[in-house]
Amino acid sequence: MNVDDMERLEAEILRMITKVHRVTALIDPLQGELMMHRAKLRNLLHAYKAERTEAEIDDLIFAIIRDNALSFEEIQIVFDLNDTLFAEAIKRMQERDRV
Repeated sequence: MNVDDMERLEAEILRMITKVHRVTALIDPLQGELMMHRAKLRNLLHAYKAERTEAEIDDLIFAIIRDNALSFEEIQIVFDLNDTLFAEAIKRMQERDRV
């Protein structure tokens, strides 16, 4: 690699650093807000789950899925479900839909 090529490479690296910095500056406040809202939703759902049956909780999860209100990952986070528990909830909902 000659000197000109190296200078172009270094200039491109600096441009990418600047772009990453700018995007990070935009995203960081949004991520903080997301974490705050996610924590509040988790707390609300924890209180809800203490007073509702498994079927009622499954109904809420199914409604969220049907309305595409949250991604599967977000549902697992806010309902505190690991992959196995989430799969079991989906299976229960599918079985109830067949009845």
